[in-house]
Amino acid sequence: MKNPKVLMVIAVFYPYIGGAEKQAEKLAHELIKKDIDVKVVTGRWSNALSSYETLNGLKIIRNRTNFLFFRKAGPDTSAGFFKERPEADKSGIVSRWLLLKKIYVRLSVYIYQLTLFLYLLSRRKSYDIIHVHQVLYPAFISSLCGSILKKPVIAKVGSSGFNSDINHIKKLPGGNVQLKYIFKRISRIVCTTKRMRQDFISEGMDKNRIMIIRNGVNIEELSRSYEKCETFAYLGRFIKSKDLETLIRAFFKIIDTGNKNLKLIFIGDGPKKDDMIKLVKKLNIEKNISFAGMVKNPAEILKQSDAFVFPSLIEGLSNSLIEAMASGLPCIATNIPGNIEVLGDSRDNFEVKQGTYLATKFGILFNPSDVEGLTEAIKYILSSSDARKITGENAFKKIKEEFDIHSIADNYLKLYEDLTEF
Repeated sequence: MKNPKVLMVIAVFYPYIGGAEKQAEKLAHELIKKDIDVKVVTGRWSNALSSYETLNGLKIIRNRTNFLFFRKAGPDTSAGFFKERPEADKSGIVSRWLLLKKIYVRLSVYIYQLTLFLYLLSRRKSYDIIHVHQVLYPAFISSLCGSILKKPVIAKVGSSGFNSDINHIKKLPGGNVQLKYIFKRISRIVCTTKRMRQDFISEGMDKNRIMIIRNGVNIEELSRSYEKCETFAYLGRFIKSKDLETLIRAFFKIIDTGNKNLKLIFIGDGPKKDDMIKLVKKLNIEKNISFAGMVKNPAEILKQSDAFVFPSLIEGLSNSLIEAMASGLPCIATNIPGNIEVLGDSRDNFEVKQGTYLATKFGILFNPSDVEGLTEAIKYILSSSDARKITGENAFKKIKEEFDIHSIADNYLKLYEDLTEF
């Protein structure tokens, strides 16, 4: 039986790091292990990056995205590709520089769409199926080319809620038209949560062409003691939607009540990092909170930690959370749809009173931006080794059963084969 040749399309990829980028890379490498021909085509957002590169056996093709051919500055990957927009000055006037930058970025996106379109057409014999990561403008171009070439196209959804792929693409010029075309022409939409699936059904997508395949994570044997609880960890970006201020303020309250030896490690980077460092200094808890930055293997720090806290305001299906659960850590996370689907049970909604928390079989939920609720949740985890052991071990079992990257890759392989009739 012939294996399908897969072309993964993603706007931003290595060395830029984000949830979608990490999942695409992880899945691609797992498929390669299964003798699948996988290539990634992305944007060359910095001219310092090469047009072609191989990453541990994975071929990466970067298409032109801008007209500044002379610009050789290296990529700024510390804050991710898309920076948060700077605030306007007190008069409310956005500077000319910001306006020019906005125009430049928009033109770059249009150039990327054109080069992606030309690449997909010119290299049509080199792939059997197009797998797009995120239902954004590359999904429209891929759907268009797939329709012209009679090739199947699948698109994996990145986010749900007010930060969803749907809301993002609608903000683009002609976004509503692009979305309708995607719905009409795409072979499959792949969601990672039930909430995502419902979002697309509500927008008019045929539910028979929507399927759920989880994010994947590498699973190792669980080897952890739950006797002590001294070190908490956070893994993710330093951006506004992660609400790290709530975590720092809750941690300060715990330390202020006598837990002077408690530690919190932040793993990651982003535009809000300096603000968080300033807050830590202001609260005089530098001895308790450390910033590890971007690390090559965050799993090593998670293994050495005793609990995990995730205060994010919006999530699709958090890679950070499932990685922490795969390490057997007792996890505390916000009571939002993406987190509920991982830490909750068969229910879709959980009521948590302000200032309190809810202990489930798989973890602890608290309300977004609720400093008191998070403080109480941390106290609960600190107070009981039995609670840590039960939630940590149950979390590990759930991830092993539902999120193992080997099984996830098999699910995608079956989807490829069904669509290409191999």
